[in-house]
Amino acid sequence: SEGGSVIIGVKEKKEDGSTELVGIQDEFKKLKDPNKDGYKRLIVDEIIKPYFPGKISNHLNEYLSINFIEIENIELNGKKILCQIKIKKSDTRVFLKIEGKDVFMIRVETENRALEGEKLVDYCIRHFEV
Repeated sequence: SEGGSVIIGVKEKKEDGSTELVGIQDEFKKLKDPNKDGYKRLIVDEIIKPYFPGKISNHLNEYLSINFIEIENIELNGKKILCQIKIKKSDTRVFLKIEGKDVFMIRVETENRALEGEKLVDYCIRHFEV
């Protein structure tokens, strides 16, 4: 809803809330191009383009950047690669295409919520120029 970052390669342990760096390096083996560029293409082609409208997916560089962070540590059993996706807040409403339906999602604390009806109208009036 407000922009932010997503880090892929960090596992949250539900029992105590701690985190573990697992990395994405093992995922490279599953890709046609087994490297960072192949992973970036996977994110864009399999996650972003099918769900986001052209006004976002055709102008990705304006809305997000995908970076890789390499961490090398003996305690981590070698090098771990994390993927950080930085997302800019959109100036306009963005509906996702999910199962053939246009869905408006927001992030509230630690959860995603789909808005519709009066709640959607109220949110848009408060957050976007009408």
